[in-house]
Amino acid sequence: MFGPRGTAPAEKVADGVIGPPHPVLPTATIISGTVLDPGEDRDSDRVREAIGPWRVVDRHNAYAKGGAEAVDTLPGGRAWRAALEELAPEGERHLLTFEGHVTHLPDRDRRLLDHELRAFTTARQQRSAADR
Repeated sequence: MFGPRGTAPAEKVADGVIGPPHPVLPTATIISGTVLDPGEDRDSDRVREAIGPWRVVDRHNAYAKGGAEAVDTLPGGRAWRAALEELAPEGERHLLTFEGHVTHLPDRDRRLLDHELRAFTTARQQRSAADR
């Protein structure tokens, strides 16, 4: 979808694409995030559930494109892959690889958040009504 075969038809039928910069069409970039409530910790359960599905996408893509070797190089990747491979035989794993993809967190994805949430570069507190 984001590669040349996926975006080539967009040049004929669309007025833009979502993903990496396109040489001809306007490009929208996907950014995920959430706003912290006053005093809320960025590692709270609510924050983990809100942004977690977006933070683990690299494991899904690495496994789908490069298999064990690719996903094992990512933090927590080896354990994630082992949990996935225990669930289904090789010919059916592709069906589970993207389970919850950017919508919710299966347990094997939830465990990755200990690695991913440390990678935040920006966390801002929402201002309270009294501060506005």
